[in-house]
Formats: sequence, structure tokens, C-alpha cells
Amino acid sequence: MGDRSRLKGRIILRFIKIMILVSIAEYFVMTFINALIMPFIRSVFFAGMDIADLKVGGVIVIFLGILIALIIRLIEYVLPSQIHFLADAAYARIYSTIQEVLYRGKSQVGLSGMGLKEKIMLSVFAAGFFLIVILPFIIGALYFTRVIMKEFGAVEEAERNKEHERIRMRNLMLTDIAHDLRTPMTTVSGYAKALSDGIVPEDKKEEYLEAIRNKTARMDELIGLLFDYTKLENEDYKLDLRKADICELVRECAAGAYTDIEDAGMEVDINIPEEYYEIRADKAQLSRVITNLIINAVRHNDAGTKIGVFVKRDGTRIRVMVADTGKMIDKEISEHLFEPFYTGDASRSSKGGTGLGLSIASKVANLHGYKLKLRQRPDIARYNLPPEYTKAFIITI
Repeated sequence: MGDRSRLKGRIILRFIKIMILVSIAEYFVMTFINALIMPFIRSVFFAGMDIADLKVGGVIVIFLGILIALIIRLIEYVLPSQIHFLADAAYARIYSTIQEVLYRGKSQVGLSGMGLKEKIMLSVFAAGFFLIVILPFIIGALYFTRVIMKEFGAVEEAERNKEHERIRMRNLMLTDIAHDLRTPMTTVSGYAKALSDGIVPEDKKEEYLEAIRNKTARMDELIGLLFDYTKLENEDYKLDLRKADICELVRECAAGAYTDIEDAGMEVDINIPEEYYEIRADKAQLSRVITNLIINAVRHNDAGTKIGVFVKRDGTRIRVMVADTGKMIDKEISEHLFEPFYTGDASRSSKGGTGLGLSIASKVANLHGYKLKLRQRPDIARYNLPPEYTKAFIITI
């Protein structure tokens, strides 16, 4: 959408520039013809007529009138002689109209006194004037068409490259997920068989069962992410929007993730107002977004990191912020974090990243009409967070 918005802006700007240049060119063309050529036309073809104010437009009207009159004369040859009077009446009416338009009653001298040779020469001059007059518009239209084709070609090429990259990343992601599914499936299958065959010592059974639970939970998470991504990509998908208290919703998400934060050896700082901030949202989907951001901070930071969950109101805007004191994300990676199937560097993908979590979160936020973005130092300073935080994912409502 961003590329198309910029394309529209560039096209409008080019159109304005071309129209200005065409108008300037048209002014000089008309000035040249009216000042140098029209006096010659008046003296040769309209000597003795009171039409000193005849301009290029008048000559073109004469040309069109003569052209139509000639067509009528040609048609007259194929009409029965009994209705020739209709062609004569139309012929006379054309010259009468030209008389009224050009001479405005100043003179009764019409074109009927002009010989065939003079009419042909005048028609040639008028046709030439017409082409010269519209030439700037023709050149402008051709140039504008070329610009449009070039701009659209560039956008289409960019979209093709983006689609190819998306397909490449998707294939890589599917390969990773297939590997991630195969490994726990093999483990679960092996452990289950060992338990079934009775070869596991009694004191090791609980350990095997815990491993099976962890592996199946991981498989369920991967399949769930794929399902969610496919569902959100469906154009018919609609959110279940209802009134909700964003403070209570964020508080529930933070409480739900508290155990994960503690188990990772991290601190948590929750700063949520004891007020009612009403929003319209799909509570289930928005809760998953906030929880995803918190779990994302847990997964991709080291033990000892402090995670902050904040809700702040600024006028009519509400911001939900999940911040941490961990390492900042490289700019090259941060620019693509919300793209589907993007996992960033090897360290991030090795910690369970599929490249879908943040993409799904961004998609859900956009469907709500919200904005999800990442801010790091020094930009994070303007959000009035404690200075210890290095980065924050921010949902602006």
C-alpha cells in the first residue's frame, strides 16, 4: 500500500509539472501563430473582409466547416435528385453558421465567394494550425504515458521482487517448520514406544512424560501459528469487535505471562492505570497480540533482562507498550520484523522463531485499525519510559 500511495503522489506531481510545461508551450505556440502567421492568412484569404480579430480558433472553425461542406457535397452525389434540396439547405446552413461565428454580423461577405483552390489551401493551412495547436498536448500526453508506464513498471518489478522474496522466505520457513515438527515427532514417537515397551526405569518415566508434553506443546504451537496466519490472510475474515477495557485486558495478559517471565530469570515491571479505558476490539485476538509481544521479549532476551508492560493515555490516543532492557535489534533486521516468514538472524530463529508471530500480531493490529511498531534508542525516549529500557513494541490505539 505504501508503494502505491507514493506512486499516486509521484504521478500527480508529474501530471502537474507536465500540464504547466504544456500550458507554457501552448502560450508560445499561439502567440507565434497569432502574431506572425494570422496576418498573412487574413491578407491572402480574407482581403476586404471585416474580420481583423480572426484568430487561430476561427481558422479551425472554417476548416471544419469546409470539411463538413465537402462531405455533404460528396453525399449529394449518391442521393436522389429529388432530395438534393436537403443537402443544399445543410450546405447553406454551415456557411451561415460560420458567418455568424466569425463575422458577428459585421460583414455579409461569406465563404461562398471563395474559389475551390482557395478553400483547399485554407483547409491545408487550418489543418496545419490544428496540428500545431494540439502538438504540445500530444507531446505532453505521450511523455506522461511513458512516465506512467515507467512508474508502474518499477512498482510491478518491486512487487514481483517482494513476492519472490516472500515465497523464498515462506519456503525456508516451511522447511524449518517441517524440521521443527519432525524432531519432536521423532522424540515423542521414540519416548512413547519406550514407555509402551516398558524399558524406561520407573524413576525416568516422569522425565519422559514431561519431554512428550513439551514436544507436543511445541508442535501444537507451530500448527496454531500456521492456522492463524492462513485464517488472517483470508479476505472474508472478520474480527468480533466489542467494547473492552484495554487496561484490564493488558493486565490479564501480563498476569498470564508472569510465570514464563520468572522461569526465564527475568524481572517484570507492570505499570497499568487503575482506570477504565474503553476501546472496541476483538478481545481474543488482541490478547494474543499482547501476549505474543511479551513472550517474544522473553524468548529473545537473556536472563536478567527487565521486561516492562505499560499502558499510557495521551489525549485521545492510547498506547500499549511492551519494553525490555535487552540488546537492541539490528536496523537491517528491525525493518523486516513484521514481514511474514522473516526470522532475522540465526540466533533469533534458533530460539523458536518461525517468522510468523510478529507478522500475525501486526496483521491483527492493522485489522483493528491500530498501529504496531518497534521503537529503540534514541527514539524510545519520547515515549516517557524509564531510561533503562532499550526497545519497545508499541501498539497505538
